[in-house]
Amino acid sequence: MTFYPHSVDNTHAGFVVYPPPASPSNLERKNWALIYAKKANFIQNHENILKIISEDFELHGTIADEPEEIVTIGTSIKIHNHGWLNTNDYIHLMQSSKIMIGLGFPYEGQSWKFS
Repeated sequence: MTFYPHSVDNTHAGFVVYPPPASPSNLERKNWALIYAKKANFIQNHENILKIISEDFELHGTIADEPEEIVTIGTSIKIHNHGWLNTNDYIHLMQSSKIMIGLGFPYEGQSWKFS
């Protein structure tokens, strides 16, 4: 079931599940933290935690409403923004990252589009 009703009449009953893509056995995880924030305003007021994480990891994200490839927070925090991604590209980005950090409203779904 969904976390919240997605339609006025509450007829939405769940999510579509795709078969998992084949994961290469030699996939090397990069020293990346994938920031899970669909909108730029989800990362507001999280400068302290992002600063701590950025000391050990390169920050990456899929901030859909931010056109810039590098999103700067404060004076020193940089997030490499991948924008909207198709499903396979997003899964590859997740598989390439060492950790994933949810900010804002993360339980509603990833920032990808189906192609």
